[in-house]
Amino acid sequence: MASADYLRFADHMKPGLLFPRTPFPARSGHISDYLTNLVLPQKSCYKVTNCCQRFKVPSNNGGRAMRVDGDFQAAYRELKGRMMACAEADGHPFLPNPEPEGPVDYVFICMEPSLGRWARTAEEAKSKVDAGFRNFLSSTETFILHFCIRRYLCESTKRYHITDFSKGAMLVKGAEQERTQRFDRWYPLLQEEIHLVATSDATIVAVGKVVSQYLKRRDFHRPVKPVIHYSCLAGRARSAEIAGREEAFEAFRGSVSIEDMVATAKAVLRESHMPVEMYNEELSRLSKSQLSTSRQQLIFSYKLAFESMRA
Repeated sequence: MASADYLRFADHMKPGLLFPRTPFPARSGHISDYLTNLVLPQKSCYKVTNCCQRFKVPSNNGGRAMRVDGDFQAAYRELKGRMMACAEADGHPFLPNPEPEGPVDYVFICMEPSLGRWARTAEEAKSKVDAGFRNFLSSTETFILHFCIRRYLCESTKRYHITDFSKGAMLVKGAEQERTQRFDRWYPLLQEEIHLVATSDATIVAVGKVVSQYLKRRDFHRPVKPVIHYSCLAGRARSAEIAGREEAFEAFRGSVSIEDMVATAKAVLRESHMPVEMYNEELSRLSKSQLSTSRQQLIFSYKLAFESMRA
């Protein structure tokens, strides 16, 4: 593009980044719907590019998952590089997601990755990521999410992608500080990510009220279906989901075992190319976990929500 086609904006990491003045060519119902009205924060840590120019989308794919090719993966990794830069500009270690193989039928949007059991410090987090660690692969609750998606939502021909709104890992106690401002900085990157990884008729799922309410305030360009967050801190939400359904829950209770979780975890970790040592560590930890009443309430809640989405 000629320089006249760009609008310069301030950037606290790389001054002089360029932003397209006009919307990109895009799949119907995607990026052109939001770029024309996009409001940029005064400071930002991203550079929006036209991902759809980097891989070809068959016009007759009907929104279904398509054959993987190097162009999609190249586009995703280029976007991932800018996500890493944004996380580092925020002062947090970047925690990447397992890379999708191609456009998916369901995209789950969570909040932000947490430091904790998998890494106590930023330095440890960077070291583990360099060794192959990836997001959404390290707690019983995240494997519950994977399990429920696969058992109650995704048919064998469907694919899904789980992501965080912002992708810099931080301590839970500090995550709420300036979250809105942080989400503002990450919002265009999230839009790009969804445009790239989601099929034209993909279902977008907000995991937790924080993400759901933010996307609603921003008049997000696609319908969003909310579900409760899997965090242990959201225990009251799990109990609330059971209210009025106690009899159905009691009939369901005990129908899912930790062995079911381990079987799902094996598949997820294998598909995510988790290094052998980390693979074994996660499976060993998960096999020693218990499906408490609260965790069974979470599974039951996701079962109801996902079966409703399929109906």
